[in-house]
Amino acid sequence: MGGIAALRKEARDTVQSPNDEMPDSLKRERRAAEARVFKAFRGVTRAGGVSWSESVVIDDYGTADECAAACELDLDTSWEQLVEDPSWNPEPGCGGYSFLDAIGFRYYLPPGLIRDIRSAPDQLNDLATRLTMPQGLGPPSRDGSMHVGLFTASQCRAVGRAIVYLIHAHDWRENEISVGCWRKALDGYWKQFLRSGEGP
Repeated sequence: MGGIAALRKEARDTVQSPNDEMPDSLKRERRAAEARVFKAFRGVTRAGGVSWSESVVIDDYGTADECAAACELDLDTSWEQLVEDPSWNPEPGCGGYSFLDAIGFRYYLPPGLIRDIRSAPDQLNDLATRLTMPQGLGPPSRDGSMHVGLFTASQCRAVGRAIVYLIHAHDWRENEISVGCWRKALDGYWKQFLRSGEGP
């Protein structure tokens, strides 16, 4: 027995109610998924790219001057700062991932993904739909490349492994809709970066 079946058995054996903690094997997988994202995206900056506040102005059809002014509002100097920043909202309702370019998307994906890793399986965030297909990640970047065009192989694999964890976590809690969303993202693009035996 392996994979999801093993997690379900461990959950039945150790978890008595929805409020109990997840199995130890799933906790280890969560820590490993988060560590991979931190390592793979270390040093990524948003220099020359669309900032988070700027994405809101773009969504609102703002001018170039308004975009530049909005960019000045984002004072973070590394994406790692956003992971714990309570003022950063990865689901703003206006702007956000769909209005970033390739530089901005690679910068803002890691903190959003880490927050999803930490909050699973208690909630499903909008990031699952943003990762479903590169062509669906929003408008083309300024240089015409896809939003994932700047990702390295290790970054793509880190995202894929994180999605596998999210599938396992939501499946453990039997959140079928959430599992379906993350599985669609994995199968649609990120699965190709996984090594043999790393899938759900």
